[in-house]
Amino acid sequence: MEKYPADKAIKEVKEKGAIVINVGMPFEYAAEHIPGSINLPIEDVEAGKNPDVPKDTKIFLHCGSGGRAEKVKNILRERGYKKVENIGGLVDWERAGGDVERMKNK
Repeated sequence: MEKYPADKAIKEVKEKGAIVINVGMPFEYAAEHIPGSINLPIEDVEAGKNPDVPKDTKIFLHCGSGGRAEKVKNILRERGYKKVENIGGLVDWERAGGDVERMKNK
């Protein structure tokens, strides 16, 4: 699995309007996610759902560790999404200086 450098992804999101998709389960997304990211679970992608963005949009995928994101990357590339990359997990994003939004305990 080859991960796209998270620091480059952060820059492209801020400067070029690239989007970030979390391919984890909704409860994982609710617990912690990249602000502004979209939740599109791997199960939905495997069932045929595509991101609601043009196929030439730069897309960065992530999950807990990058394994599910890699699978989704390959699926979306087969469906004609040319600019889709796996950035790994939230830890990769956070280590590169990116923000992570976490659910607060009540």
